[in-house]
Amino acid sequence: MRVTNQMMASSSLAHINALRSRTAALMDQISSGERITRVSEDPAAGAAAMRVNSRFEVMKQWSTNLDDAKTWVRATESAVTDVSSLLTKAKDLAITASNDTLSPETRQQIAPQADQLLQDLLAALNDLEPNGALFGGFQTSGKPFSVDLTTGTVTYSGDSGDMQRDVGPGVTLVANMHGNRVDNWASGNNMLTTVWNLSQALKAGDGAAVRATMTNLETARQKTVSLRAEMGARDQRIEHLESKMADTLLQLENMLEQAQGVDMEKAIMDLTSAETTYRAALQVGARVMPPTLADFLR
Repeated sequence: MRVTNQMMASSSLAHINALRSRTAALMDQISSGERITRVSEDPAAGAAAMRVNSRFEVMKQWSTNLDDAKTWVRATESAVTDVSSLLTKAKDLAITASNDTLSPETRQQIAPQADQLLQDLLAALNDLEPNGALFGGFQTSGKPFSVDLTTGTVTYSGDSGDMQRDVGPGVTLVANMHGNRVDNWASGNNMLTTVWNLSQALKAGDGAAVRATMTNLETARQKTVSLRAEMGARDQRIEHLESKMADTLLQLENMLEQAQGVDMEKAIMDLTSAETTYRAALQVGARVMPPTLADFLR
């Protein structure tokens, strides 16, 4: 078969274009750090990378959910600690005021302390940090508790919603603690009404009425101790899950690197070789290209 100049030129041009594409692909790999930019370049490795990426995205969502649960759990644990501390102060105040050596006038003088404890306790139960009412259940937009200062009646406007967070395959955490877990607000023995009763007893100078609040205050305090322990246990579980999740994410990153990552040293060597070959092909191509009219006129 006769090989014409046109055939030689076409073959040379095709070879040059192939080398240029190869050089461009290597430059893309080095700049992006990814060996595969399209699945068609390596179907097996591409499919493996897609599987790992899919699992990686799911893990990242679980990690986000876990962070959210941790925020709620730690904020709730802090608020329960505040409530427990205030109940301890209320009980100590009641113990002091129940002393028979105190006069009614003296009890009346310390009544404002009980009023302040009631306000502080209400504020702790209505804590809105970090993302809404901690004890409101699903009702996070407003303050869930209010107290009628005339009757001591407590109104809970939250609900019994548990905020569940998916943090793993079949693993769910409850992030919050709704208000009905804290006390029985319909009862006249609930913590807010009891502190209100303490305030009223002090204002009346009634030592017996002061003593009557002590049992309810201790019962409420003991319950908050149990709630603190529960939130502490949730926090420990979250820390354990965080550690496992960090290990899994690292493994997935390594798998992704193996599936689509670039061996930089090899890629740079290949690029250098490809560029050298490309320049040589250009030089050869210049020799075999058919002459133009300008060539004849020189």
